[in-house]
Amino acid sequence: MSEARRLLLRGQLHPVELLDRCIENLERSEPKIKAWLHLSLDAARDQAASCDVNAGPLSGIPMGIKDIFDVAGMPTTAASKVLSTTPVKTDAPAVASLRSAGAIFLGKTNTHEFAYGYVTPPTCNPWDPSRIPGGSSGGSAAAVAAGHCLGSTGSDTGGSIRVPAALCGLTGLKPRPGLVSLNLVIPLVPGMDTAGPIALDADDCALLWSAMSGSQIPERNQSWTLGIAAEPSLPESEPGVASVYAEAIRILSREASATSEAAVPKFEDFDRPRGMVVMPAVLKVHVERGWWPAHSHLYTEETRTALSFAEQLSPEAVDQGVQAAEQLVAQLMEVVRDFDVIATPAAACTAPTHKEAAVIEDGGGRRPITRELARLAAPVNMAGLAAISVPCGFTPNGLPVGLQLIGKNEELLLQVARRYQEKTDWHRMRPKT
Repeated sequence: MSEARRLLLRGQLHPVELLDRCIENLERSEPKIKAWLHLSLDAARDQAASCDVNAGPLSGIPMGIKDIFDVAGMPTTAASKVLSTTPVKTDAPAVASLRSAGAIFLGKTNTHEFAYGYVTPPTCNPWDPSRIPGGSSGGSAAAVAAGHCLGSTGSDTGGSIRVPAALCGLTGLKPRPGLVSLNLVIPLVPGMDTAGPIALDADDCALLWSAMSGSQIPERNQSWTLGIAAEPSLPESEPGVASVYAEAIRILSREASATSEAAVPKFEDFDRPRGMVVMPAVLKVHVERGWWPAHSHLYTEETRTALSFAEQLSPEAVDQGVQAAEQLVAQLMEVVRDFDVIATPAAACTAPTHKEAAVIEDGGGRRPITRELARLAAPVNMAGLAAISVPCGFTPNGLPVGLQLIGKNEELLLQVARRYQEKTDWHRMRPKT
């Protein structure tokens, strides 16, 4: 994106030419990747033809929008039959900000139904179509990784930007809550939901973040301290992930002003308390919006099972879970105060296969894959912190691995990510689609 902008401003690339390259990639690989729910290519071509590249910081940049954000002239379905396919009339504020900056929207990318999951069926991972892209912003990540667009919006309530960014070899920023308006965005868990960018690298994420939030693109010269999450706190990683992560930490540590171990709580301990916080909140949204149970027959079996399970939770179990969550968050925040950035893997595994991530027939959802993908990302949302996932290498079988950086400031995280990417080339790797 940053390089494309330079070429556009120099007159060495026309917006129509850039868009055509993206559409060519889309038409070639979309039949197997299945990243999109709605395309508006004719409108995108009209916008590119009349684009003034000097009009805004994103002028001429083709983008995707996750299908929980309202985009004028396109439907918002959240990948569910529950919602209408009638085009909406107004942009969500986050979308309006991108449009004002000059971005060109190709269409709406696929999401796990109502952004409630980590698989995003039937979207495939461009690095290996037999594997999932992660979720819930899986369509956004797959579209960017496959070269269909140069960036996309995502939402993140428990890892839904960072997990697909990690599994697809991209950079994804999860901001703190409240910094980007969620008006006209389908909610999942109000108070934990956030909106942010998915792009090829930290420079591109910084451009998108600046447009979405109105913040300044971060400087490169700030010093920062690094906390490395203590090994007993981390879940066991796949061997390929563990070796890649160790090398990433070695490189990152050289860039920090000081590095030491961060004795964060065990990430596994957040699993059940998080469920007790999230499940009732999701159910409340669907009941208040009139979707559940009135249209229960239109949900996928997976979401229907999850909402039915939430209805059966006892108040005592929920209260115990909320109290446990509050205690764990307090412990995490106590450690976070001592560091500017804390590093963990973005996920302890690489992209599972579709078979590994399939719904368990006995009503058990997609466990344990969901727990494994959520474990390192979701506690960040519970604590209201910012985090970014950056590509940090590949396993021997050619699957990307993500490095998660956690902090209290989006601009500093973007700066640290840029510093890391100045020392590595993993963010420049592209799948053959």
